[in-house]
Amino acid sequence: MGTNEAIQNLLKENRTALLQADISTASASNGICYDGIVDEAEFYSAENSPKVIFLLKETNGNDEHGNAPKDLSDWPYRDWLEHQQATQGTEPLYRTFHSLCMWLDVFYDCVGGRLMSFSEYRDNGRLSPDSLRKNLRRTAILNLKKTWGGGSTAWTALNSYLESKAARDVIRKQIELIQPNIVICGGQQVFDFAKTVFGAEEELLPTGDRDILYFKSNGALFLNFYHPACRMSREFLYNYSADVFKAILEKGLC
Repeated sequence: MGTNEAIQNLLKENRTALLQADISTASASNGICYDGIVDEAEFYSAENSPKVIFLLKETNGNDEHGNAPKDLSDWPYRDWLEHQQATQGTEPLYRTFHSLCMWLDVFYDCVGGRLMSFSEYRDNGRLSPDSLRKNLRRTAILNLKKTWGGGSTAWTALNSYLESKAARDVIRKQIELIQPNIVICGGQQVFDFAKTVFGAEEELLPTGDRDILYFKSNGALFLNFYHPACRMSREFLYNYSADVFKAILEKGLC
C-alpha cells in the first residue's frame, strides 16, 4: 500500500470524528478535504532528498466572490493539487502555491549549491507560474483542519477542532506515514500546535539572522515560517527563505 492510499484510508476511518470536531457543521454541512503527497513517485525519488512538506491551517471553500456554498462535500484536495495546480493550463497558480513552490526551489538550490540572487532568479524566468508549478510534485501539503474553511481562518472554530483527539491523532499519523525531513509550519499558530502534538525533543532555538524557531521530533525538523499566502513581497520571501535554509543546512539540521 502506498503512502497516499494509507492517508486516504486514515481519513476515511476517522471521517465521522473529524466532521464532529468541526463546530461549523452545527449550522451547515461540511466535508473532508483529502490531503497528502502531491506526487508520490516524485516525492520519494532520490533526487528529492531531503523531503520537505508544508503544514497549513485549512482549505478555503469560498468561491471567486468570497462566498461559501450552502453545502460542502468531500473533496480530493490532493488530486486537485496534482491535476490542477501542478500542471500547466488555464487554472491560475494561487498565491499560496506560488510562494510555496518558490520556497521549494530555493531549498533545493541551497542543497545543490546553486543559490542565486533574487534578481537572477527572476530574470531567468523562474518566477513564472509554469516554471514554479513543477515544484508542487516534490512536496506534500497537509492541513490541520480536514474540513473546509473560509477566506480567512475562524480561529474559534479551528482551535475547537484541534482540541479533538481524532484531529491530533490524524495529523500525527500522517507525518509518521510520510516521514519528512523538514516540516514547514505556515504561521505561528500552526507551529505552536505542532509543538503540542509532536513535542520538542530538542530545545527551541533561533537559527541564522532571521531568528527562526525550530524543533526536532522523530527525525523531522519543524520550522516556524511565514504562511505562503502572506502579503510580503516576492523578493523578501525569497531572501527570507534563502537565509533560513542556508542556516539550517550549515548547522547540519537536515
